[in-house]
Amino acid sequence: MGELPGGYFFFLSSAPKLAGELSPLITGDTHDDNICVLSLDYLGTVQSFAYFGRGAIEEKNLSQLVNYHESMLNSAMYSYEQGYVTDWIAFFREDWAMILFHDKFGLLVKHLRSSMRNDKGVISMLDKIFEIADGTPDDHQVAIQRRKLFGERGELLSEVTRKSIETQVIEFLRENKNTLPRYYIPQISTLSK
Repeated sequence: MGELPGGYFFFLSSAPKLAGELSPLITGDTHDDNICVLSLDYLGTVQSFAYFGRGAIEEKNLSQLVNYHESMLNSAMYSYEQGYVTDWIAFFREDWAMILFHDKFGLLVKHLRSSMRNDKGVISMLDKIFEIADGTPDDHQVAIQRRKLFGERGELLSEVTRKSIETQVIEFLRENKNTLPRYYIPQISTLSK
C-alpha cells in the first residue's frame, strides 16, 4: 500500500497473470472516502482487489482475497448484486470475515477443494460447464450457465455436497475455536436436521 499526497492511500493486489475479461464489482465513488474494485474472472475467482481512499486499510489481509472463489467470500457477487455491499472495506471488516484472515483458512480451502474434486455432484456440474465452455468462446455465457447450475449461493448443490462442506467448516471452527471466538459452533444434532 502506498501513501499519496493529500492523505490518500492506494492499494492493489492481483494474480500474477490476469485471466481474460474481468467483472469489476465497484463500491464508492469520487464523493466517498474510498473507492474499491473487486475483480472476478468468469468463473468467479478473485483476480484483483484495488483500493483508493483516505484511510489506511488492512492490506495484508486484503491481499489474501486474490485467488479465492467469490463463494468463499460470503457469496461476494450475490451480496454485491443484491445491494448488501456498499463498501468492500466495511464488508471485509464484518465479523463473519474474521475466518478469511485466519492463518489456517488456506488449509480449509485446500481441504474443501480436494473433497470437491471427488464429489460426484460437483464433477457432474463441472462436466456440464466444460461442455458449455467448449461450445462457446463467450466467457460471459459460461459464467451465466455456471451460476444457473450451482445457484447464486450454491443452493443448487446436492444435499450431500452441502452437508460435506458444512461439516468441514464446522470442524475447522471447532479446531480453531480459541482463535475464532466470535463464531457460533452448532452441535452435531443441528447438522443432521
